[in-house]
Amino acid sequence: MQAIKCELCGSNDIMKQDGVFVCQNCKTKYSLEEAMKLIGSVKIDKSDDIENLLTLARRFYKENNYPESEKYYELALREAPNNWEIVFFHAYCHALNFISGNYSDSINTISNGTLTALKFIYNDLEEKERPDALHIIVAKDIQFFDLLLTDMKRSKNLSPQDYDSAVLQICKLYRPMETIIKQYALNQLDTLCVLQRAYYNTIKKAPWAFRWGERRELLARLKKELGI
Repeated sequence: MQAIKCELCGSNDIMKQDGVFVCQNCKTKYSLEEAMKLIGSVKIDKSDDIENLLTLARRFYKENNYPESEKYYELALREAPNNWEIVFFHAYCHALNFISGNYSDSINTISNGTLTALKFIYNDLEEKERPDALHIIVAKDIQFFDLLLTDMKRSKNLSPQDYDSAVLQICKLYRPMETIIKQYALNQLDTLCVLQRAYYNTIKKAPWAFRWGERRELLARLKKELGI
């Protein structure tokens, strides 16, 4: 009965003897009903399993094998749905796997993963752990969207309106990200500046994606805050 732990001594060496369950360490006896309650109270620690899945997911990610990386992040996600790294990189790898030709879906996938991961960072992580996590998300998002817009520019099957639409989608993510950093991480000015510069440059890539007044105000504000 390895799943049972003795309430008195903590041993899980418990055997059934003469219709009752007996701790072989301290000889405490438990009825069948009491033993069932002990089984129900045991929590299975899957941290080692999760870490093994993360090790594989990270390894495949470094090898640019995004389908395999996504597979292991998905397995880890089932066990740890509130882990920011798992949530974000599962979405990130999934988006990378179908980036070409599915631009809108890719942006939506990244956006949902990013905002969910940010929620977990600020709800669950200790304050000292947040800067590195935040920096990773911002850097990866910028890298992904640069890749996506470059791929769109090369495509011969897209209209200028498709490109403008993608820029608007990206900016709809950058805006709440900027707000979240300002609200929860004012001490992370370097990360904020990196995000704002990407936001600024993305807006400039599509002059006709925004209403003229809105675009002008956004650029003016970002330019002022960046000091450029």
